[in-house]
Amino acid sequence: MSTTASYLEQAKELHREWDIFDAHVDTLSEMVDKKYNLDDAPDSAHLSWQKFQEGGLKGQLFACYVSPDLPNNKHAARVDELIDRFEAEVERIPDRLVACRNGSEIERALGEGKFAGMLSIEGGHAIEDSLDKLRHFYKRGVRAMTLTWNNTNNWADGCGPMDPSLKQHGGLTAFGRQVVEAMEDMKMAVDISHVAPTTFGQVIDMCRVSPFASHSSLRDINDHRRNLTNAQLKALAEKGGVLGVCFCSGFLMDESAAWAEAKQTEDYAKVSDKTDFIDFAGITEEEYVVYDKHVPLATAEIAANHCEMALKEMGTEHVSLGTDYDGARRFPVGLEHVGTLPVLTSILLARGWKPSELEGMMGKNLIGYFKRVLG
Repeated sequence: MSTTASYLEQAKELHREWDIFDAHVDTLSEMVDKKYNLDDAPDSAHLSWQKFQEGGLKGQLFACYVSPDLPNNKHAARVDELIDRFEAEVERIPDRLVACRNGSEIERALGEGKFAGMLSIEGGHAIEDSLDKLRHFYKRGVRAMTLTWNNTNNWADGCGPMDPSLKQHGGLTAFGRQVVEAMEDMKMAVDISHVAPTTFGQVIDMCRVSPFASHSSLRDINDHRRNLTNAQLKALAEKGGVLGVCFCSGFLMDESAAWAEAKQTEDYAKVSDKTDFIDFAGITEEEYVVYDKHVPLATAEIAANHCEMALKEMGTEHVSLGTDYDGARRFPVGLEHVGTLPVLTSILLARGWKPSELEGMMGKNLIGYFKRVLG
């Protein structure tokens, strides 16, 4: 057996033992829109019951993503639709899947050999500027929310394209601060992935309870505005928070040069004049084909680089997984879906990291964070 294969076998064994827990996927959106369950998921799905077993995943924070392109009065309804789908899946397989509302319930479910699922919201615009709707979602089991998606909403600045016609707030508005305070009071984790640097700094300064970043990569490796700088990582760690390392290829590796070259080809005539494929919002299938043809994917080794830097900058107790599976299309070679997670662990083992230093990143840290923040 080769050295690489032996590390992979060791990683697979560790994943069978460890409580692997991930901070962000968009699987509920896929299940609703494509009408499948975790047992009959298509091969293209990044999460399925079979892939849980292959990768050793034991629990998941399932995001309720709401496109900002929906009419404003349809945002909350979309969240309810996604929660309904989650509840239906729990009812379908109650012997395997448990709806959890805090860290203690996650631990209890795992102790019973069941898969622990918990809900989050991706995009603060989902509450339609209403604390009552925020409380409604809390009652339905939502226990975390990103304050923004890429877009700036009515009360917080997001990291996305700065539309000159869109009013920026300089971070949080007065109402935005009320949202953060309300989340802390009701024990809902404040998620600062996707927010603008100004919003990030203000949340760090004002939070009484540790925030977290569910799915972000490292800006000191790839200078992408969806990523966090080492200074931000250290500030988050000092506040007691955790980072979920995101696996989106474009966040792990700079794709701009390859895309610039693609613009010089005849294929580019098939693409509308887009210069920024951040999160690939609104991209057509034909445009994806052109992009995939000309822009190489990141690799599992590059994802491991992001994890290593986070572990060194933040400390091993502040890093977790935030894969974003089923949310983006392009993922690293070797980490194509949740069933391939042992590949990441095997790479880090080969680089000299000890199992005791990696177990936290693979789930223990995130579960501990939810115990501290949610109970």
